[in-house]
Amino acid sequence: MIGRWLDVFRRLSTAIGPAGLVWGVVAAILGLLSFAITFADSRMTRDMVEAHNIRTAAFDVTTGSNDLNKALIVVLGARLGDRSRIYALTPLEAWGQAARQLRSICAHSDWRTGEVALHANRACDAFNALDIAMVPALTAHEKSGTAIGDDLVARLAELVRLTDAANTAALSTLEPRHETKTSLHLTAVVSTSGFLLAVVILLLLVGRSATRHHDISEVARRAQSDAQASRQQVVDAIETVPVGFALYDKDERLVLFNRQYNETVAHLGGVNDSMIGWPLERIAEHLQQQLLVRYPDQDGSHWKSEYIRRRREGHRADVQLLNGRMVRLQRSSTPSGGTATVWTDVSDLIQREEALRSSERRFQLLVNSLTDTVFSLNRDNRMTYLSAGIEDLLGFKVDELRLRSVFEVIHPDDHPLLHEVADRLRAHRGLPATFTCRMQSKDGTHRMVEIRLAAPEKQDNLNGEFAITGLVRDIEAQHELARRLHDRMERLNSIVQSTGALFLLIDRHQHIVMANNGFLSFTGLTEDQIVDRPFAALADWRLDPAVVEAWLGASEAQTLKAVDYNNMLTNARGERRTIHVTANPVRGTSGRVEHIVLLGVDETERRQAELQLFDTSRLATLGEMASGIAHEINQPLTVIRFAAESLQDELRETADNTLLGNLRRFIDEKCSRVTAQTERAATIIRDLRGFARKPDDMPEQFDVVQALRVAATMIDEQLRLARIDLHLDLDPAAPPITGHASRLQQVIINLVLNARDAILDTRNSGGTITIRVQTLRQSGHVVITVEDDGPGIPGHVLPRLFEPFYTTKPTGKGTGLGLSISYQIIQQMRGTITAENRAEGGARFTVTFDTAPISATAVS
Repeated sequence: MIGRWLDVFRRLSTAIGPAGLVWGVVAAILGLLSFAITFADSRMTRDMVEAHNIRTAAFDVTTGSNDLNKALIVVLGARLGDRSRIYALTPLEAWGQAARQLRSICAHSDWRTGEVALHANRACDAFNALDIAMVPALTAHEKSGTAIGDDLVARLAELVRLTDAANTAALSTLEPRHETKTSLHLTAVVSTSGFLLAVVILLLLVGRSATRHHDISEVARRAQSDAQASRQQVVDAIETVPVGFALYDKDERLVLFNRQYNETVAHLGGVNDSMIGWPLERIAEHLQQQLLVRYPDQDGSHWKSEYIRRRREGHRADVQLLNGRMVRLQRSSTPSGGTATVWTDVSDLIQREEALRSSERRFQLLVNSLTDTVFSLNRDNRMTYLSAGIEDLLGFKVDELRLRSVFEVIHPDDHPLLHEVADRLRAHRGLPATFTCRMQSKDGTHRMVEIRLAAPEKQDNLNGEFAITGLVRDIEAQHELARRLHDRMERLNSIVQSTGALFLLIDRHQHIVMANNGFLSFTGLTEDQIVDRPFAALADWRLDPAVVEAWLGASEAQTLKAVDYNNMLTNARGERRTIHVTANPVRGTSGRVEHIVLLGVDETERRQAELQLFDTSRLATLGEMASGIAHEINQPLTVIRFAAESLQDELRETADNTLLGNLRRFIDEKCSRVTAQTERAATIIRDLRGFARKPDDMPEQFDVVQALRVAATMIDEQLRLARIDLHLDLDPAAPPITGHASRLQQVIINLVLNARDAILDTRNSGGTITIRVQTLRQSGHVVITVEDDGPGIPGHVLPRLFEPFYTTKPTGKGTGLGLSISYQIIQQMRGTITAENRAEGGARFTVTFDTAPISATAVS
């Protein structure tokens, strides 16, 4: 071939000569140069247009890649719970900005050829698939806070990777072309000015094209730098995720991982950047080798296959690591066929879940152990929760009532009440309400229950599932007890109101709590006028303040005594009535006195009858005393009468002519007058009424020793005539007592005369009666005893000794009222009287009085 060309050049040289050849060569060179310049101009023009399109597309791809990186960073931030706006964009706004750029890129395909088209088509396919799922997910997240799925994040990361690959391919076509700038020196052909002009223009165009090519290359380099920076930002964002993240491509080669993922497998030696690109099996092999070294006692023969199986098959699984930690593996596929895995350490979560389950079990056991029933209602008033107590209460199983309306087990008559309470609770959440109603059991019967309801705040009611919570307590027994108590109280109130007594109840603050109809009728006041008034306002109803103070201050161990006293009161008609008042303290459950009950009995008629009875007894005693006095006076009167009558008899036998005969008439008249006067004296004695004087009705202090001496003087002569000795053993230092001296004298005289009669029943004369007074200063009592040496009191008589009208004396000698009246007299004087037989024979009566005022002995 070279020989042929040399042959051609020799022939031409021969034909046209060397100069012609040179010029021919020059011409050919110029022609070729002209053609080359023309061809180069057209080619460079085309390249310039293509470079402009590529530059614009590369810039768009770079911008889209940057927007996608921003969107990924914003989405990752939102998924981690960071509500601050990264790049001042929300996830939806960031995705929208990137999506607009990608739609523009995917809409123009005329610039994509070769490898650029392959990467761009993959990126556009992935974007079109992801855009359909991403927009609804980001919209839901922005409106309601719904979490962004791991698969969407993984698919977005894969789209970023594909876009970066397309960007890299596009930038590779913009490598600078170093073309030689040739200066054409056309000196031979002047006539070819156009050609030279074209050459000049071509040179200018070539220079401009070279300059622009350099600018495009600089832009491409900067875009590539920005893409690398964006990729680094994605990596940095993934590093901030508090879960392990690893991305594998479709061939199961490791693409990237974060620090958390490395820490998850750190107990097996971990992974490093040099393993990027390793297939899954090689990584599993590496980790298994580290396991055998670090945990020689573990059987790791199947660890690799199990690791790969879980990695490939499971979308979600909880795995316990050899270091004891529990991780949750979540696997998501990317549109490009890759796999994104998320490793979350759930050890603490599982512990909390187990603690929550334990707490729920304890709560359920605690609730089911209650005798009450716990329940909850939703917005439709259906029972969403019931404790086991409902079975004991109504006989229903829990499942039989769950999601049934609460109105199905409430008595129809109580439905309006339940509606009212429920509406009030929903309007005023947090404020509880309690009411009673009837609930229907499974057998159709109704039970009275107490229901306590509350409406939790909206943030606590679990979207209406716990719209109302409540507690049901069975009060059927209490209701029945209350009903019975009400009936009893009604009966008791009827008794209190219908009794003829005056009833008054005061509290510990001495305010009137209750007054019956008898009290209101007596005072002429109404219940409104009397209730809640201070007791002190009733001035006539005096009660010793010291007594009340002692009661209110008494301890629980102290014994409290009721207080009796008489009071003269004026009724509503202005009549003065004698009221016997009994004041009785009432203890509360705490042991202290909570109330005082005053019971007043109108004893005006009884007192009058009693005084009449006292008068009758006194007259009987006076009769006996008068009999003794008459006996004493009748002896000298009888002697005088017998002497006068004897003198008259002797004068009748005297002769008339004697001195006595002459004085017979005179002496007989005088003797008759003496006889008449003795008869008159006897009559006066029989009419003795001194002892019948009516005593004052008001008690007063008196000397008990002096009173007993006077009584002894009254009966001393009668005892002397019966030859019975009366001994007085009286304590001169005995303190005074409160009462009536005459009535005490009446009692003592009655006891002594009874003792005399008992002695005389066994023997005609002789005996001893002793009256003794002792002072028990330690207890504050005065004790009076009347003893005799008679036969004593029969055993069958002792229990009935003080009963009215009971007597052992023969008819005509006793009425059976003496000891009964004596007992009443001693009781009214706040004393006691007892009877017993002496061991040495005879009877003993003991009378005991308090020497201190009432207030000192009201509390023992």
